[in-house]
Order: sequence, then C-alpha cells, then structure tokens
Amino acid sequence: MFKKISFFTVVLIFTFVSTVFAHTGLQSSNPQNGEVINEELDQITLTFEGNIEQGSIFTLQNANGETITVENITVNANILTGDFSTPLKNGDYTVDWSIIGEDGHLIEDNFTFSIDASSAETVEEQNSTVTSEDEESETEVTTQTNEEINEVVQANPSENTDTDSNEGNSNLLFIIIGVLVVIMILSAVFLARRKK
Repeated sequence: MFKKISFFTVVLIFTFVSTVFAHTGLQSSNPQNGEVINEELDQITLTFEGNIEQGSIFTLQNANGETITVENITVNANILTGDFSTPLKNGDYTVDWSIIGEDGHLIEDNFTFSIDASSAETVEEQNSTVTSEDEESETEVTTQTNEEINEVVQANPSENTDTDSNEGNSNLLFIIIGVLVVIMILSAVFLARRKK
C-alpha cells in the first residue's frame, strides 16, 4: 500500500511540475521592467520563453489609469509587438499582458517603465547652444580677420603715397640742384668772358 501511495505521489508531482514548466513566462521586454527611457518610444516588444498563440495581447496605461491605444499588435513565434501612432509622453506607464501559451493556458502579468525624454532634449539643446556659440565665434573671427585685412589694405596705400611723395621730393631736389649748377656755370663763364 505504501508503495502505491508513493508511486501516485511521484506521478502527481511530475505532472504538476511539467504543467508549471509548460507555462510560458516573460523572458525580456523593451522597455524592461522598471527602466527609465530617455528617448522617444513608439513601440513595445515582449519576448516570451516559448511560442505564444494568436490572440495574445497587451494594454498600456499611464499613471492616471488612462488606457493608451496600442496599434498593430502582432504575434511572431515568441514575440509580441505593439506600436503607437505618436511617441509616448513623459510619465510612468504600466504594461498589462495576456498571452495564450502553446499548451493553451492563459497567462497574465504586468510590468512598469517610465519615460523622461526631457534629459535627452536638454542634451540636444546644449549641443545646439554650443554649435551656435561656435558659429558666432567663427563669425567674429572672420569679421576680425576681414577688418585686419581692410586695415592692412588701407595702410598700404598711404605707405605707397608716402613713397611716391618722397620720390617726387627727391626728383625736385635734383632738378633744383641741377638748375643751380647750370646757373653757377653760366655765371662763371659770363664773368670769365667779361674779364677778357
């Protein structure tokens, strides 16, 4: 009698264990349970430990308990995917999933995640600010360079003018000296003839 009871107990244990392990659980998800997303999210993917049947679904609720419409829910082997027409807003969300395993059992559970895309926007704004500051610096450098070039160009003509005026003064001086020499020679010749 004891052997029969032991045999039936072992059979019942194995049957119960095999039934429990036959049920399909959630293997991973995107986003993961408790994850804080810093970018726009327009799709949720749930991957299960075994294949799931058509009719498996999930719903999404925000922190206020409002249901967010999930579009294009698809089942592909062990992956359940749903899309959103517009990216989800910042806040806390709960995913309630309900699947039908290969053994026909209905399994339900949920997980939560949060979206805080403001930090990503802040980084983008900082990058754009740095870029605009760099562009302004480049503009200032270009302006300064142009001003320096203009100053050099404006300075050069005055130097050329000074050089030309100096050359003109030198030529005039040589002419005056030449005229004086000619006058002195003529005066000397005139005086010499007069003495004769």
